[in-house]
Amino acid sequence: MFHVPGKYSGASAEAFAWTQTRESIELTVPLALDAKGSVAFGARRLTVRAADGADDAPVLDGELHDVVVVDECVWTREDSPRQLSISLRKAVPAVWTRLFLADAEHSPVLLDGQRRKGAPDPLAAAAAAAAGAPASAPAAPGAAHTASRSGALPQSAAVPHVLSGLAAQSVELRAADLPPVAVLLLRDCTDLTVRLAPDATVVKVSADGCSRLSLELAGRVTTETCELYRCNGARVIARTSLRTVQIDECVEVALAFDSLTLFECVVQQAVRSLSISFADHTALAVESGVDALRPLAADPTRAEFTAGLAVDGEQFITRLRPAARDAPTSPPPPPQLLTEHVRRLANDYPTTAREAREHAERTSVRAAVLGGGEGGAAAALLGTAGDTMSAQAKAELARLAASADAEATAAARDAHAAASVATELATRAAAKRAAGNAAFGRSEWHEAAVRYTEALALLDSAPPRAPAPANGDAAPVGSATAVAASAAVTTDAMVAVRANRAAAFLKLGRYEQALADADGALALAPTHAKAAFRRGLALQALDRYAEAIGAFSRAVELEPGNGQATAALRMAEMQLRRQRAQHGH
Repeated sequence: MFHVPGKYSGASAEAFAWTQTRESIELTVPLALDAKGSVAFGARRLTVRAADGADDAPVLDGELHDVVVVDECVWTREDSPRQLSISLRKAVPAVWTRLFLADAEHSPVLLDGQRRKGAPDPLAAAAAAAAGAPASAPAAPGAAHTASRSGALPQSAAVPHVLSGLAAQSVELRAADLPPVAVLLLRDCTDLTVRLAPDATVVKVSADGCSRLSLELAGRVTTETCELYRCNGARVIARTSLRTVQIDECVEVALAFDSLTLFECVVQQAVRSLSISFADHTALAVESGVDALRPLAADPTRAEFTAGLAVDGEQFITRLRPAARDAPTSPPPPPQLLTEHVRRLANDYPTTAREAREHAERTSVRAAVLGGGEGGAAAALLGTAGDTMSAQAKAELARLAASADAEATAAARDAHAAASVATELATRAAAKRAAGNAAFGRSEWHEAAVRYTEALALLDSAPPRAPAPANGDAAPVGSATAVAASAAVTTDAMVAVRANRAAAFLKLGRYEQALADADGALALAPTHAKAAFRRGLALQALDRYAEAIGAFSRAVELEPGNGQATAALRMAEMQLRRQRAQHGH
């Protein structure tokens, strides 16, 4: 399995800290032990109070860098450490250079980019330098990130070197032209040629919104990472190690490596045309991108692409094809590039269908050898030497066997989920829903609402799928039977999640949103008693008693034995009489 870059730095201060992905902002605000705090969201405004009461001055209040989706922004209060955790959903996926418009812009740093095993960590080196240690001295794990979060080392000590708005120019960057820990950022440039000289070093290279860009990297890139975003016509010549190239929403990109040893992977999403070549392995040159991948993904014999795949907007990774696990051949086969569809497991871990399948095969073999089933080592040992084994040894053997069996079962489930887009999304949605239910059970209403929202987003994007029947004979994915069965499964899941999120919103006092979710569930399943009941509770909280009576009556009709609905109906009737009396009706 592999790691797909995606988490970027934000900023740290005494009163707050934030990080981001292209889709969301994760913000934390410390709280006093006895304070509850509160958060208010606007389409482009955020107000955070760390103390109680509307009269207390907010610790954060201002116009955001860009628009957020208010209905998908949530916050929760945590006890260890005592803080507010806030999640903002960006309306437009992008990397923000600041949280508020009033803040100074900074250069976001990729926090989780892939780094070659054994390569020096520039963040750790920066942290060591800030602490007065020599650059070669080993730093404690996480020291750089801890320093960055505390504010002692803002942005991992990286300083942006920005080339913005340049047109029809050639620029050579030498060591003397750059700050000591530089991030090279190219923004909105046209017909620009940039050369990073051999004596120059940068942390990372990023280009955004450039057209007809030529980028030659002869100097060192310490994270071995290059990012291209919204570029139209870009050529990157890698004469230095560039292990991870991330390309998003680009047209006509060409990557040329001096040597295959400088390359590890290219991750692409919504790239129209992409070529990858190597000066020392000319036969490896490959054409990729949406235009080249679409016909390949439609071929059912291509195992590297997930069943039911729509190429546009999906993520792909190109790497060297892994060597076969059987006996090595002599001479070894020539290297080959392999482009695969990136899938995510139920826990959002990135992988591919091939990797998930191979992992399932390995764990299945391990479980067969070690497991407690017939033919397993555990069963054999207990059968032949059980009388002479201590209780502790038996317990440990049983634990190892159970662990092997459980790992094999989970791996098989992951492989099944990764085999098709629809199954993967449904599996991830089920995991988010379960996490929401667990949070609700712990009375963590905000966390529950977040997980339910994530589940709904996955269900909304899930294409038709065929559920696996008990006999294992699934209907063809495109058949009417499969589509009908899939629609029923997805609808049931959406109804349950909407009804559950309505309950979470009721607990949070967000009654309008609770009503919208209850209405959404009833639109899909008019006989859902819990949704009808929660609709009544939301209407009752909004002082709309006549409508609440109708909702509670419907809940009692659907579930006559529901004492809560009956009691709520009587209360709403009494509240309506009082309301009418107050208004002279």
